[in-house]
Amino acid sequence: MSKKKKKKKQKDDDFIVGEDDFLPAEYFEGEENPFCEPPDDEPEPEPEPESKLDYNKIRDTLFHSPKTVFDLLSERVYGNDEYKRTLSTVVWKAYNWQPPDGALLVVGPSGTGKTEAIRALRSYGNITCVNAASLTPTGYRGPNLTSALRSLKFTRTDTDGRRNGGPICVWDEADKLFQKAQTAWNDSGLIFELLKLIDGGCFIDIGDDRKRIMIDPSDINITHIFLGSFSAPTDTKKSQPIGFNAVHEDEPKYLTEEQVMSTLPPELQGRISKTVILNGFTEQDYRNIMLSNRYSPVRRISDDTFIDIKISRQLAEKIANDAYQSKKGVRAMWSAVQAYVDDVLFDKPDIKYIYME
Repeated sequence: MSKKKKKKKQKDDDFIVGEDDFLPAEYFEGEENPFCEPPDDEPEPEPEPESKLDYNKIRDTLFHSPKTVFDLLSERVYGNDEYKRTLSTVVWKAYNWQPPDGALLVVGPSGTGKTEAIRALRSYGNITCVNAASLTPTGYRGPNLTSALRSLKFTRTDTDGRRNGGPICVWDEADKLFQKAQTAWNDSGLIFELLKLIDGGCFIDIGDDRKRIMIDPSDINITHIFLGSFSAPTDTKKSQPIGFNAVHEDEPKYLTEEQVMSTLPPELQGRISKTVILNGFTEQDYRNIMLSNRYSPVRRISDDTFIDIKISRQLAEKIANDAYQSKKGVRAMWSAVQAYVDDVLFDKPDIKYIYME
């Protein structure tokens, strides 16, 4: 017994660690050996899967009811509650694959948020927005009605199992399309193609040169939304009296539904289920937008550029007044703020704080 103890003690003494010495790996056994590398044939542990966003849950939450869609729009778009309520119901129905009652027509001056409301929903719905003014009849060079639908999804789920809402096609600048159809014989064919697309009952090829994709619009329930300023009825300028005491008659500020319908082809009028007329923003509306923490272009551009941007009240009101006078809408205020920021970034691309005054 004593010999064994002595032998073990001698072995331990042989492996006393000095400053430049290290214990051999054999001295440790099993998992306690910090120098022991796993054998080559042992697979390395797989990393834990990253948590993925459940887009179906996000979309279903946002589109739980028309009210939830309205709340989403109200975070992005100033005013025009009637338009936002109507649009929320239309989009909610499409998301749940309910057949549309008819097309929605939205009329309003430039810069009143018609397209901005659509843009706020495009990330969550199956929506495409088409510049109707640039469309050409089938057989002519340029985009046509059916090619505009290629970005839409016509199945309830995509290849990754994510839910697709019902397809929504937004025809922006629709008034320009209707004007073209009334003035040029070749463009009149666009209206018949559009009616065919709305009514369905026949197959339409939305494919390209590489692949044909045939769909029947009546089976898919495409929702159509027409946007436009429809300024033609108010463009007629009256002769103005001359003299210091002359009274100048202002042109009518807003369009009526009857005026708008008079510009539509009779065949299309019956396909419009609801018309929403947006009034132009007042000068106070422009100020409210510029000074709002929610809607101001200063905040939006600050979020996009990751720059802390502040603006003096005096400059904010001047930008609002200039935009109101120009009649170019909210985008005029956006352009003014963006131009100021771009000028600063030209010389200081790494700046993190801008004060506009």
